Amino acid sequence: MWKGLLVWMLLILVGCEANVEKVEVEGKGNQKNRIIIQNTSPESVIIHEEDYEIIPFYEPYVEFLEEPDQVKRKEIFTERVVKPFSTSLFGNEYTLQNDPLYVAPRNVDKLRKTIEQLDKEHDEISILIKDALKDSSLKLSGGSTKIYLQPYHADYSSKEMTGVAGFAYGSGGGIVLQIDPENYTEESIKQTIAHEYHHIVYMKDSDWLSRSHNLLDKVIMEGKADTFTKIVYPDYASPWIERLDENAQDKVWQFIQENKTSIDDGNRLLLHHGRASMGIPKWSNYKIGYLIMEDFLENNPDVTIAEWTVMRADEILELSGFDEY
Repeated sequence: MWKGLLVWMLLILVGCEANVEKVEVEGKGNQKNRIIIQNTSPESVIIHEEDYEIIPFYEPYVEFLEEPDQVKRKEIFTERVVKPFSTSLFGNEYTLQNDPLYVAPRNVDKLRKTIEQLDKEHDEISILIKDALKDSSLKLSGGSTKIYLQPYHADYSSKEMTGVAGFAYGSGGGIVLQIDPENYTEESIKQTIAHEYHHIVYMKDSDWLSRSHNLLDKVIMEGKADTFTKIVYPDYASPWIERLDENAQDKVWQFIQENKTSIDDGNRLLLHHGRASMGIPKWSNYKIGYLIMEDFLENNPDVTIAEWTVMRADEILELSGFDEY
């Protein structure tokens, strides 16, 4: 969730297998459009006895770019990128087909430049990811997973996200990082990994995957992940954990109280995107979740990270005292 990139000394990691393969993708009409990528194979890493794979998922995007029939760009993107990725992540080709993050990009020149630069900076990005996995797993074990690296959507600005969008998918999925090489920083890579790492552990170690989730569940989940990130990286600061003013906090909390047992994801999206007419700022789900977790930690200092990670949202709320606000 986060130009100069400061490359830290490479960690000595047991069981690291870096498979780098040079792949040349021929342009189908114009030789100057040929794209050559160096990083196409997964890198297997063992950190604190946990297994990870760092997977550069660039080649399918290249195949999309090299397709001459851009009139059918939506169908081509679905076939070359979305279905293969959905199959790798979920074991089926259908899950991501209606996801707005996987709509065929129109700015193909931007996408081309992004892929080329990501491929060039892959080793440096990989080092930062390994650093973050090491830092995170020192605080909380059990985050063994796959990390997929993709280009940031070429049609969207990444400045607000400091060049990195992160997502975590349970049930055999993994962490996805979409990266804009023009805007990412060392901090944004590491902090995004820490945030998504917590989601992975939470989903694996709790009953999250065996039940439906209401609005309060989703709010507390984000609050937990940002709290964990702040523990791993005490200097962590972002717009989505900035404090709400008193008026906005009243309105956000009233909305949550009225809808906290609802499983309609539209309520989460409203808090996430904000709604000015209701006095609800953008990212209110993160902001209020983080506030609740602050109160919880203050009132329950002896509860360990591993313990509060798997606690139900209603228990977190009750023990936080925030519900009495």
